[in-house]
Parts: sequence; structure tokens; C-alpha cells
Amino acid sequence: MLLLSLAAAATLYVPGDHDDLPSACAAAADGDVISVDSGKAEYEIVSTYCGISNKTVTIEGAAPDTKVGPIIVQNGALVATDLSVQNAGGSGNLVLRSSSLTGERLTLQPNGQHGLVVTEGSSVDVTGFTASGFTGTSNAVVINGTDAAIHFTLTECELADNRNSAIAAAGGNVVEIRLVDCSVTGNGTGFPPSGAGLYTVGAGVSVIVDGGEWSNNNAADSGGAIHTSGDLNLGNVVFKANQAQQGAAVWHKGGDLVLASVRFEANTSLGATGGALLTAAPARFDLLAVDFLHNSSLAATPGTSGLVANQLPDGALFQYGRFCGNGPKEPATEGFANAALFNGSGSVQVFRSVFDQQTGADLSAVLQLSGGGVFSLEHNTFANNADSATLFLGAGTLRFYNNFVDGETSALNLSGSIVAENNAFRGIDVPSGWSSSFSIVEPDYLAYGLDIGCDADPQIGEKSELRDRGSEDVQATNADDEGKPDVGAYWFAGAPVDTGDTGETGETGETGDTSITEHSGEPRDSEPLPGFEPTGASGGCTHAGGGSALLLLLLARRRR
Repeated sequence: MLLLSLAAAATLYVPGDHDDLPSACAAAADGDVISVDSGKAEYEIVSTYCGISNKTVTIEGAAPDTKVGPIIVQNGALVATDLSVQNAGGSGNLVLRSSSLTGERLTLQPNGQHGLVVTEGSSVDVTGFTASGFTGTSNAVVINGTDAAIHFTLTECELADNRNSAIAAAGGNVVEIRLVDCSVTGNGTGFPPSGAGLYTVGAGVSVIVDGGEWSNNNAADSGGAIHTSGDLNLGNVVFKANQAQQGAAVWHKGGDLVLASVRFEANTSLGATGGALLTAAPARFDLLAVDFLHNSSLAATPGTSGLVANQLPDGALFQYGRFCGNGPKEPATEGFANAALFNGSGSVQVFRSVFDQQTGADLSAVLQLSGGGVFSLEHNTFANNADSATLFLGAGTLRFYNNFVDGETSALNLSGSIVAENNAFRGIDVPSGWSSSFSIVEPDYLAYGLDIGCDADPQIGEKSELRDRGSEDVQATNADDEGKPDVGAYWFAGAPVDTGDTGETGETGETGDTSITEHSGEPRDSEPLPGFEPTGASGGCTHAGGGSALLLLLLARRRR
């Protein structure tokens, strides 16, 4: 059977056997190959569609970017190689209906219509795909999964300078989009409402992005690069210099949000909500080694510049991440210009992450926690953070806000962390009237500008405690009249002790741990934190002044 099939396959030449591509497509049998040489003088591109129906046909160019006219595939399969598809009109350059497209080095030329249109349960798997410069109301790629499931994969693709969303996808059924090592840049020149790089509608659309860079994409409202309402899985991706009102780089809602080794850099949110990455009510929240570097908010009342995570599920996890140099684009005196906002009613864990050199505004904080959840901050570093407009005006390094939810109280557990050289009105702020509690368990270092509390002592609340130390071991001071933090605010009482001395047994009844005073004490955990790199080192935060020296010293001591 195989030998007979191979023997029956033929190669049709255009020009040569046929004057144009449509006539060759009509004559081709199942399994035939059509070879096109657009360099020959007698070859003419026609606007009539090459129709492929109920058969598999390979169309290959004699050279890279061989020019051909539009193609439509119905209940068939197309293998396309070294083609540059053009179209003078119609619904798209290349249209798939219940069909498959595979191949390499496929370019779609802009013409006022859509580029690739994928419908009715079709599938795509192309390496080396390019679709750039589409204008008018067109998209480079349109995916419609309302009729049947669609599987769509592009590898090493380039989507650039398209006026609207480069890829627009909708799915009443399952639509799986996978983009591998793609460059998605400069899209949204016409400022589409959402998702200049990728816009999806429907919970049935899942997106996987593996590798590549998404940069300089612009949306008028949400998701400068990506706007999606289904599962989103990002790995080894860079989002740089994108902008939108909210979710400057990525806007996500509903499905799973799983990120690993992703960098958000120099993205700008234009609205009060903010966020280089904004997610709302994700079914799963799992972020590993995600960096937020020098993202900003440009609104008159700036919003969160780095990460906005609302309605987080129980078990939300952020680990081994970095927040460096995020803040308002211009100096601001009011607004919630946080580096990160975590909102959840369940368990939320932030683990082994670095918050360095953030700037803020009136009610801002490096990290704001809300929603009535239990927030565990373990082995993190908060350092060199300050307010940008009026120093000492910012609310604090950590801020509890609006934490009374359905009669439940929120709780903050801060353990094994470094809090140092932060220039804010308060170090940890629990606004008056909210039902919140916090505990500090075995902190490694607390130095300069830590003020746990609020406008008055009672705002800490009777429900709060400093575990493992007991209230008798803690001295409380408030900010002075000028709003400057008091060094030693809520500091551990007593004179400095030699490294290794043992403190008193705390309220929890556990064995006393190493005593910690202003600059003394050995950390309990000997494992290294994700650390700072010297100025100029690749991927590190830039340091200046005594803060960096202190932090480098503390981290060096931790690694011993």
C-alpha cells in the first residue's frame, strides 16, 4: 500500500505544468507536491484562491519567500515550505476549515485582510512563521474555536508591527495555543482595546508560551502584550517595554496561572490599577523565579507597578522572585503605588524573594497584603526601598489593607527574612480599624527603618504577637514628629550579644533561638537567600550608598 501511494505521488511545476497555483491545486491528487518558482518571468500571482479539499497537498517554494496567491484548505491538509502568501482580497491569505497546516518558513504578507484564519477544528504546527505589518481591522492570525477544538503551535515565529492584536482567538470549545521561541514586538500601533500581541476570549482557550521576547506592544485598556481568560503557562519569556491601562504586559483572569523563569522589565501601566502583570481570580497561582524589574505606573494616581494578584486561590505561591526598582513613572504624592499586591482569603506564601529599591507614594508599600488571607513571608529580603516624591511619606515596607472579609481576620507570618535600609513612614503598617494580626518568627536581620505598627499602639491589636520573643522582649516606638522612622522601632531589647548566644524561650514554648539585635546575631538557617549581585552584574539590582553595602554584608554572613 505504501509503495503504491508513493508511486502515485507526482510533482507539479508552476510555471511549467500549470500557469498558476490555483490550476495546479485543482489538478493535484492526494499526496502530490506543487513546486512554485516565482522567479520565472512567465509566473503570475493571481488573486483567485488555491483550493485544497479532501486531500493532502505539499506546496513548496523553489527559494525562500516564494510569492504565491491566497490558499484555502477544506477538510484537507497542507504542507507549506518557503512560501510568502499574498492576497488582494477575500477573508484571509491562508484559510483553514477542518484542516491541518504544517511546514517551515511561511510568511504572510499584509493586505488589509486577515493573515491566517483557523476555524472548525483545524490544527497548525509551523516552524519559522512570520506575519507583520497587518493594518486596518485585520489581525495577523485569527483563531475561531466555537465549532470544534483547535490545536495551534508556532515555533520561532515573528509577529511585529501589526495595527491590532497579532493573534486574536475565541473558543467555545478547547483551543490550545502554543508559542515557542517567538518574537512578538511593536504590535498595537492602532491601540486595540486589549492584548496587542495575543488576545483571547473564553475560558476554553489555553495558552503556553515557551521562550522568546514580547516587547513594545501597546493596548488601550488591558494586557499590552497578552490578554487571556483561560489557562496561561509562561516559561523562559521576557516581557519588556509593553504598556496598557492595566496589566501593562499581561492581563489574566480565571484559569491557571503558572510562570517559571519569566522577566517583566520596563513595562508601563497607564491606569490607577496598574500592574506589569495583573491576574484576577486565578484557579491556580504558581510563580517560580519571576522578576519584576523597573516597571512603572504613569497614572496621575499611580497603581501597583509590578504585580497585581487579586482574589488568589488557597495555596497561592510566589517563590524565588525579584522586585527591583519598580515605582511611579513620575514622583507621586498619592495613590497605591505598590511594587506588588497580593489579595486572597486563603493561604498565600511568598518564599525566598527579593524586594529592592522600590519607590512609592502616599499609601504605597513594597508589598501590600489584603483580602483576609493568611500570608506567609519566609526567607525574603526587603531592602533599600523608599518613597519617590516625599521621603518617609510611604505607608511602609509591608502593608495590611482592608483585611476584614466575612468576619475572618487576616494574618501575616514573617520569618527568616531580612528587612533593612527601608525609608518609609512605617515598616509594617496595619491601618486602624482593620481586624488583622501578625507575627514575626525568627527573623534573620532587622535593621534601619523598621517600624511595626501604625498611628498608635492599639492598631497593632491584641490579636497580634511577636512569637518566640514575647512582648516583654520587645520595645515599641513610633515614628517621630517629622514622620521619620525610628531606628530600633519594635526592636529586640537588650544590649548586643555575641553571635551564637541564646535568647529566651518565646511564647510558643519552643527552644529559644539566636538573639538578634541591631547588627548582631547569626541567622538560624544557613542556606543562601536569592541574593543581590554587585552593581553592573547581569540581572542584578543597581545599588548605591550604604544600603547595598549593608545588604551585601548581611548576605555574605548568611552564606557562611
